[in-house]
Amino acid sequence: MKETILTPETMIEELMWWIHQNEMGGDFIDPDNRFFPLYIELQKLLDHEQQKKMMKLKKDKTEMKITELQNEYTDWLVENLPRNYVENEDCSAESILYESLEGGSLKLKESQRKWLHEFCVRWDKVEPSNVHYL
Repeated sequence: MKETILTPETMIEELMWWIHQNEMGGDFIDPDNRFFPLYIELQKLLDHEQQKKMMKLKKDKTEMKITELQNEYTDWLVENLPRNYVENEDCSAESILYESLEGGSLKLKESQRKWLHEFCVRWDKVEPSNVHYL
């Protein structure tokens, strides 16, 4: 015998199926049936459960992408900036870009500045902010 895991979604679907088959005859959804209002409310509840599930999946995917980007950024910092700077200064991308401007305390190659800018754009797609990068 197959084990069935009873989730709210499964229970709602089963109850809707039972109402449709046993109270409405199984052919069509009858708006005049006494169980029709219950059937509609169950459908709304089912839609809500599915929406919650999709939101959780989206949140999980976003968190995975953020972790991926954080790891990539940490690797870039270690490979591209002096250890003393990484340990003692603000290493936010915005701060590094600002400090690398003419007259700033940090010198970046054009390729490093370009990578950092592109990284900021990718980060902003995952975690939108009010900061805009030139």
